[in-house]
Amino acid sequence: MSFNLIDEAKSLLPSDLISRAATSLGETESGIQRAVNGSIPTVLSGLLNQSSTAGSSGILEMVRNASGSNILGNLSGLLSGGSLSGIGATVMGWLRSLFGDRLSSVTNSLASFAGIKPSSASSVMSLTAPAVLGSVGNYVRENNLSAPGLGSFLIAQKNSILNAIPSGFNLAGALGLSSLSDIGGRISSTVSSAGNYAVNTVKKTGGTRWLWFLLLLLGAGLLIWLFTRKPAPKEEAAPVVTDTTAATTPSVATAPVTVKGKVDTVTGNFIYDVGEMITIDLPNNGGQLNVGRYSTEARLVEFLKDPNAVVDTVNGNWFDFTNVRFKTGSSTITDDSHTQLKNLVAIIKAFPHATFKVGGYTDNTGDAAANLSLSQKRADAVAAAILKQGANKAQISKAEGYGQEHPVGDNSTADGRAMNRRVSVRVKSK
Repeated sequence: MSFNLIDEAKSLLPSDLISRAATSLGETESGIQRAVNGSIPTVLSGLLNQSSTAGSSGILEMVRNASGSNILGNLSGLLSGGSLSGIGATVMGWLRSLFGDRLSSVTNSLASFAGIKPSSASSVMSLTAPAVLGSVGNYVRENNLSAPGLGSFLIAQKNSILNAIPSGFNLAGALGLSSLSDIGGRISSTVSSAGNYAVNTVKKTGGTRWLWFLLLLLGAGLLIWLFTRKPAPKEEAAPVVTDTTAATTPSVATAPVTVKGKVDTVTGNFIYDVGEMITIDLPNNGGQLNVGRYSTEARLVEFLKDPNAVVDTVNGNWFDFTNVRFKTGSSTITDDSHTQLKNLVAIIKAFPHATFKVGGYTDNTGDAAANLSLSQKRADAVAAAILKQGANKAQISKAEGYGQEHPVGDNSTADGRAMNRRVSVRVKSK
């Protein structure tokens, strides 16, 4: 499952951020929502630009500091007392480091796009920046990334960052660029220069150190190749996703897998950490759902509600079921899976214009043809179950099994194989 910075940053924001910020700032919730949607990719774009112009060393320290700061662990506290005036100078310092004398232009453009006051837009950016920078910093710490490694990681995330910039938000103009494609445009050369440094160092050192630098050079080259090559698109292919709401980056162009959960050694199933329980209000009098914050239902509803979330017609927007499982080696759905399927039916009814497709997958153990057949039977079983529970047949496309294709985990490990034995739902239209 691929790591997506946009979704990781959103997961660090308080669940009541929109309503509390709207009240504190005297703005509408829709305006604050638009500002948040624009602010997250804006801060990430600032990282991209800084990495391309000044190199990754400076931003490496910044994101590490954000990850380890008290601000990241107390984002809810920034909204306490009905005022946002307590936001520290530290956060504004980060923003000034990212945007320099363009910060005011960026803030004004965000305000114009969201239909809120410039001061409110500045406060929203100050609220989202710690989550954005902290999510990058967490990833850096967990994967022990160096400055070149951070640069390579940002390359992998560039497309998903730019795709998340809402339509109608002229961020490129605010940054003084001619188009969005110019954001972080020189980052590849910055990463390449790290490889050149390794070559020069090899020439200057003696003894056994040459082997270390040679390995560093080969590793940097491999990273650049992995993060820049593009696979041929395949129709209906399920992208590699973790807890993302919209898969837009091919699996070969992403950073290493980051998944919350663990394998059950008794059943062999992968047990997802779905987070704390939240209540979701469904539109069109669809009622409420009490689900985990990172559950399939929560992520699916968030995507369907977001007017800026675009349907990917090439790779598809796939959501792995976090609690739909089968009896070993069969297509028989376990009893504890039906609650999530019932919730899916409620979501389908609440979004009558949306259409969906079910996909089934296996690990790579055993015969490939048998795995393909099993995945098809499991996808068919899930599709039949939701239709039986009242889903509109016109909203459900024919289910498809992909067998051991499109793994989201490492098949050489028990956890990875368990993750790959899954069923997913794709949003085909909304």
